Amino acid sequence: MISLLTLVILVTLNQGNNLLSNILDNKLLVALGNISFSMYMWHQVLVAYARYFWIQSPHITHLTILFVLTVILAVMSYFLIEKPFRSKARINTKKLLLILVGTFFISSASSFFIYINAGVLKDITELGIRKADIETNLRVIVKCCV
Repeated sequence: MISLLTLVILVTLNQGNNLLSNILDNKLLVALGNISFSMYMWHQVLVAYARYFWIQSPHITHLTILFVLTVILAVMSYFLIEKPFRSKARINTKKLLLILVGTFFISSASSFFIYINAGVLKDITELGIRKADIETNLRVIVKCCV
């Protein structure tokens, strides 16, 4: 059914100036489509970190700030990462490997920091987790309610 609907849309777009082609050719919708993947990738990260470090109960102000940050980061990601990486003339193999190695070390260092802290950086009362109850010795031992 979806394939048939897609076929109808594609056929009608090629038949000249109509309402559907005007809607799909709208510059705002095209720009939104260009940054949509970046928005998808950034929104969950921002929401997760905001919930963990900043927001206890979300309000419209918090959600608005998160939305604006998501759009800003998505636009930056699109123009600074997605577009340059699509052009082989702008990013050569040596530069790409340097970026990937740098990203690997940054993500590994932050993961190791979280591992050392047993993944618990603060008390999470909803889950009954307290940082004081966690012991680390390169393996996590959680004192459980017995």
